[in-house]
Amino acid sequence: LPTLTPENAQFDARWKHLGLAEEYIARGGVERLAEGRTFAARPNFTSYLYLWAFLLPGARLFDQIELCAHLEVVVFLITTLIGLGDGADFNRHCELTAFYPSGGRIRHAQLSGGQWTLDAATDPPSSTTTLRESADGPITFLCATLGAGARLGGDRDDDGFLDGDDCVPADGSIWASPGPLGTLTFESKSRLAFLSDPAESRATAFDLAGGTLSDLRTSGTVAGAACLAGDIAGSIYDDPRPDPELGDGYYYLARGRNTCGVSSFGPGHEALDSLVCP
Repeated sequence: LPTLTPENAQFDARWKHLGLAEEYIARGGVERLAEGRTFAARPNFTSYLYLWAFLLPGARLFDQIELCAHLEVVVFLITTLIGLGDGADFNRHCELTAFYPSGGRIRHAQLSGGQWTLDAATDPPSSTTTLRESADGPITFLCATLGAGARLGGDRDDDGFLDGDDCVPADGSIWASPGPLGTLTFESKSRLAFLSDPAESRATAFDLAGGTLSDLRTSGTVAGAACLAGDIAGSIYDDPRPDPELGDGYYYLARGRNTCGVSSFGPGHEALDSLVCP
């Protein structure tokens, strides 16, 4: 579009749509014009927008023309971005996304099916009006290239989890605290191996706690377990303690950790959740 000034109104609009609006004003209403006026016989929506601009009470002609020029941009945005940027439209030319501050963070949304899909699975689809009402500041709209709408509109790391449900939205390998760990096995009498699948447990490191079997038999609970090692980076741990007394032994409990937090030591061991492993 050309520069938006009254002296340089968009050419097509000036000689056709704006001219029709001016004639409607002169005639005092919208009526069918004489035969041969091809464009006048089928005015489009833009002509009616301009007619509304000319009817603003108390406005100067300069202001009315300038308003008409800006209305042309509004029509362009509505028909191009909203009409051609809907993610549910197979013929879309781009994918319309929005960024705005809300609730202490930057929220993301993508237009799909005429409504905005927000960046948290618990949020229902939102209208543009609701989007504006929930924003704590300006909303930035971006018509992204095809295929980029889902990422820019709510899943920046492409891990399948929306930013609002992802504790590390910039890391595609982690989206929540670790889940339950798998089995601990002994490779030797003092070497333990963690057999958890990192993809399932989401653990990037481990904490190891435990105690003696004699204490376990006496107390009947693992509440007295102590931390043996924390933030173990690999899948192997060598226990440096000496062999237990004859007839005694050691028991071990493990939990996973990652950037988002830690898992539990397993069902029935919730009393150890507050155990600190440096």
